[in-house]
Amino acid sequence: MIKLVWAQTQEGIIGQENKLPWKIPEEMNFFKQYTTGKTIVMGRKTFEAIGSKPLPNRENIVLSKNGNLVINNENVKIINDIDYLIKRYQNQPNELIVIGGSQIYQMFLPYADKLIVSVIKQNYPGDTIFPRVNWDDFEIYSEIDKDEFVIKKYERKK
Repeated sequence: MIKLVWAQTQEGIIGQENKLPWKIPEEMNFFKQYTTGKTIVMGRKTFEAIGSKPLPNRENIVLSKNGNLVINNENVKIINDIDYLIKRYQNQPNELIVIGGSQIYQMFLPYADKLIVSVIKQNYPGDTIFPRVNWDDFEIYSEIDKDEFVIKKYERKK
């Protein structure tokens, strides 16, 4: 099962200079709880933006086109072939959680089984927008209203 997890403003902003434009501890805690114990995949830029260290208590995969990329950390796998990940996780019970950035979301979106989005209520400036989603392909199955954001969970229509 391939799941995309992200936070965005109502306008779709997901980043500003390779960082989150907001600091919302409750949303970060949701992300941590949702991804802990699971396999996550991110692009190189996202990996660098989080400090070039693996997120703890998760299997960390960095997807990169650079076949010469070296990350000296035994807790991080480098994968250069998105098809390998899609074959391993699409329509399977084991989960792959895609955590960004924008190019990685764009690549996995056509294969996503579920979308988990935190919509931030306040507007923030940004230079990175989440890729366009064809919402007709998904149906919402959960919506949780928090003080500063709303968690919306979608699954691909059969």
